[in-house]
Amino acid sequence: MEEAETVYNEVVEATQERTSRLEEALFVGENFQQVMTEAMQALRSVQDNLLSQDTPGADSATLDEQLRELQVNSSLYCVVTCIDAWEQCQMMLNLTVSFVHCIV
Repeated sequence: MEEAETVYNEVVEATQERTSRLEEALFVGENFQQVMTEAMQALRSVQDNLLSQDTPGADSATLDEQLRELQVNSSLYCVVTCIDAWEQCQMMLNLTVSFVHCIV
């Protein structure tokens, strides 16, 4: 009987430790999600601003400036794509944590 109680206490302790770690991971994930959402909003605002600029001009200086804007726009697209991927990972993490909470 003593051995069963010892095993039970070890399982309870391990479960509490696991729950604590999962809650910490969820907390970090939620904070990450908030920061990423704010960053995405800022990047999309910049992207909208860039997309609303004038059509290409005819002089060399204007073309150079617009080329730089297109390069920035391309970089923003890559960043937004990466952020979307991170959001999907975050969603998967939340589902995993929810599932673990259900089975614990």
